[in-house]
Amino acid sequence: LVHTENKIRGESYFMPGRIISQSYIPAPLEMGTFLPPREKDDFIEAFSKLNGRLRRLSKMNLFSKATGDRSMHYRVYKTLLNVTQKLGLPKHVTEYAYILYLKSLKNARKVLDGKLNHYRISAACLIAASRKHGVNVRIKDVLKIYQNLGHRVTRSNLLEAIFLLQTFQIYEKTSVADRVKKIIPIVSKKLFSDVKIRNKIGMKNIFLLERKACRQAISLLYKIDQRKLQGKNPYILALALFYIAFTTVYNRKVMSQGYISKKFGCSLSALRNNIKYLYTITKNLRS
Repeated sequence: LVHTENKIRGESYFMPGRIISQSYIPAPLEMGTFLPPREKDDFIEAFSKLNGRLRRLSKMNLFSKATGDRSMHYRVYKTLLNVTQKLGLPKHVTEYAYILYLKSLKNARKVLDGKLNHYRISAACLIAASRKHGVNVRIKDVLKIYQNLGHRVTRSNLLEAIFLLQTFQIYEKTSVADRVKKIIPIVSKKLFSDVKIRNKIGMKNIFLLERKACRQAISLLYKIDQRKLQGKNPYILALALFYIAFTTVYNRKVMSQGYISKKFGCSLSALRNNIKYLYTITKNLRS
């Protein structure tokens, strides 16, 4: 036997008239075993491609019912797209709301004996999806848009649908603090991407200041007694908390309350009242 580079060749290899061929044969353990190059990397790459295809097929299967003008699923999905566009919500909130809608249909048919108002369930799922992704949506805004589109959705049956989602453990009851925590980074990113504010600050590494202000706002949030935040608008609370945290971290006046209210389209008086309220309850916490 002749052994070279993990290739074992027998006597028959050197016989005259033989067609020469080579094959890899594992060498004994003491001589080291042969492993084809990049076998592990190829397996991982193939597995990741397969996993990606399965995810795409799963998504296609999920949305396959939402095709055809006569399909109720199709009409509900188109309504969700229309409502989210009017509310200014991102597309992933629409898709998540549609997933919740499909999940709740089976349980709702059993509870309601087949008498379903698909649009009120989809409206409840849209509210649940927006809260899941930390986006503040008021029930009355969703209700108004559905009614303007001609759907028979009332406040009473919408609240009933929300209660049904809670019994199905689909509608999550998130605390005000958790919702504010998700909104604060969004507020920070939007403000620090503003050219006027960046020019006023004039720092080279402005991202460190942004991160510091975010951490200060979230730190203040969880130091406050959560009972004192109940009934407050999470979106305006996040704006007020970030304003207080930024003025604490960066002493210079860069952004005014009026500028923030115009930037985010909220009431100036509501923002001022929330800032005053938070100043009083965080006075000892900031010192």
